[in-house]
Amino acid sequence: MILALLLLIALAPADEHAVALAAEAALVDAWPDAASGATVEVVQLSPGVREAEGELRVRFPREARPEGRVGTDVDVRRPDGAWERAGWAYLSVRWSAVALVPVRDIARGETITAADVRRERLPRAEIPGRPLALDVIEAGEWTARRPLRAGAPLTSRDVERPPVVSLGESVRVLYVRGGLRFWLDGEARGPGAPGDLIDVYCSTTRATYRVRLLGPGEGEWVSTH
Repeated sequence: MILALLLLIALAPADEHAVALAAEAALVDAWPDAASGATVEVVQLSPGVREAEGELRVRFPREARPEGRVGTDVDVRRPDGAWERAGWAYLSVRWSAVALVPVRDIARGETITAADVRRERLPRAEIPGRPLALDVIEAGEWTARRPLRAGAPLTSRDVERPPVVSLGESVRVLYVRGGLRFWLDGEARGPGAPGDLIDVYCSTTRATYRVRLLGPGEGEWVSTH
């Protein structure tokens, strides 16, 4: 099925630039969250589109957000106000997104601050994952999960919170269940950052607990193994 994406542009006759503008605006209508980064180039127009006079609308395939080379239908408005198909347009659609890129090389384990990155608009195909937002960096302390190259886009897979608990360290666990509320002392079975789930062994109860870390040396009970 074809999804009608409407933009009214007067063309007399149609030219490639006007068709590209109509297509870009049509993408904004259908994908408003992402389409501000859409760029369209006309590869080929059918004779009917080139000869069309009046207001046009571009219709993209419905199945998925178009990317790369894609065929579209182009309609023209008749004098009575009804739409009729003028022909087809073969377009090249490219998407871009704003990403953070390091302003310098960053070593694995090094702390990343807002001063270490800048915003840059890049082709979406060059960003290997979900772009990392600046407010994420500003909201807390993050370190490089691997060596990062200056100018390479950052994704959520490139950074991690520094651990607040290491293997074997003591952890105080807040146990809350029903009317019970008390603290347990245990030993971390692995490292973790705030919000991570780790196992903590308590020698007093001889039990291992699943714990969500709250901060250095502290966590809250989630479950008992």
